[in-house]
Amino acid sequence: MSEQLDLMFSVEERGRIQRRLLHLAEQDPGVVAAITGSHATNDEDRWSDIDLAFGVS
Repeated sequence: MSEQLDLMFSVEERGRIQRRLLHLAEQDPGVVAAITGSHATNDEDRWSDIDLAFGVS
């Protein structure tokens, strides 16, 4: 039995999720967010994941 599972986000889905997470962080004065990883250096490709760092006070 060979089932194909869609376990990866599309580039569009990944962008939407990243924007949503950053937007939520911007709404909370106790949270600071930073984009890290390949997106921070403009080296992302379609296989890149979402790398974010959060500081919480």
